[in-house]
This record gives sequence, C-alpha cells and structure tokens, in this order.
Amino acid sequence: MASILRSVATTSAVVAAASAIPIAIAFSSSSSSSSTNPKSQSLNFSFLSRSSPRLLGLSRSFVSSPMATALTSDRNLHQEDRAMPQLLTEFMVDMTCEGCVNAVKNKLETIEGIEKVEVDLSNQVVRILGSSPVKAMTQALEQTGRKARLIGQGVPQDFLVSAAVAEFKGPDIFGVVRFAQVSMELARIEANFTGLSPGTHSWCINEYGDLTNGAAST
Repeated sequence: MASILRSVATTSAVVAAASAIPIAIAFSSSSSSSSTNPKSQSLNFSFLSRSSPRLLGLSRSFVSSPMATALTSDRNLHQEDRAMPQLLTEFMVDMTCEGCVNAVKNKLETIEGIEKVEVDLSNQVVRILGSSPVKAMTQALEQTGRKARLIGQGVPQDFLVSAAVAEFKGPDIFGVVRFAQVSMELARIEANFTGLSPGTHSWCINEYGDLTNGAAST
C-alpha cells in the first residue's frame, strides 16, 4: 500500500512538473531512460519544435535591436552633417585698394569649407559662403593685417532663418557668442571668451535667457 502511494505521489509530481516546465520533461525523461538503458545517449528535444521559433525570434529582437538603433542613430548624425546648409557670413573689413581685395580673397579661399568669396570695396564688406567656423574666417582676415568685424550671418535661401550675436564686455571677462539658425530645427552656436583664469571652464545656454537675477535679467 505504501509503495502504491509513493508511486502515485511520484506520478503526480512528474505531471505537475511537466505542465509547468516543458524543458524539465525532456531532461527528466531522458535521464530516466538513460538510467534504465546505459547504452542510450540520445536526448529528447522535441519541445524545441514548438517553442524554439518564438524563443529564437525573441532572442533575435533583443540582440539586434540595440545594434540596429545605434547604427540608425549614427547614420542619422552623418546625414545631418552632410545635409548641413552653407551659411552666408558678412564681415566689415578695412580695405583701401584692389591689392587689399586680392589679399583678402586669396587668404579666405585657402580655408576648408569656403565655397565663394565676394568683396565689396566701396562698402568695405566681405561676403563669404561656406560652412567654416566664424573664428577660422576671422583669424584668416586678421592674418592679412586688417581689422575685421562680423556684421551678419544666415542662410541665403531663407532669410527668415537668421543669426544673432551676444557680447560680454567685462569688467574682467570679454567674449562673443554667435547663434546661427541653420534651419528651422537646427542652430549652430560659437563662443569666444578672453580674460578667463587658467583652468577648466564651461558654459551653457538657457532656453529662457539669463536667470541669475530672475525676471530682471532675462
């Protein structure tokens, strides 16, 4: 009687385990068969035919999704870099003759990213079409021995997209921050500062302006 109860309890436990964990069936059945027949080394993996497609599909989604997302984001960044439109930048430059015009044009045309240079001698204005930073163009103009001052920057195809300049005039720190709206979704910002103490410095741009003194400083 006791042996019958043990066999019933064992059968119930096996049935419960089989209904809860299909994988346990394969290994328990293979283990029992191998214990009765030592020569039998085959394992029953019949459960793979039912569950493997779903499991493999889930594994593929978990493995490939982060990689695909990273590649897509990198590709989008490269596309944005290639699609960045060129800006029209205007400088006021001290020029007195055609020799000054040629010197300015020859110097600017050596800078990477500059596509076209126009010089208006009568108004002492230099117009530059390209994607080079303002700092690089300013340094090139100053290397010709002439004073240069930025007076405007924007996208020539869309004059609604414009630029703005903010100046910091001391008493100890001086600087200029330029905002160039490249498109309706993208803006390029350049900043130059002088008078900073030696060390590491950082700067940030607040969406709502200068909030150091609340509404009084915006």
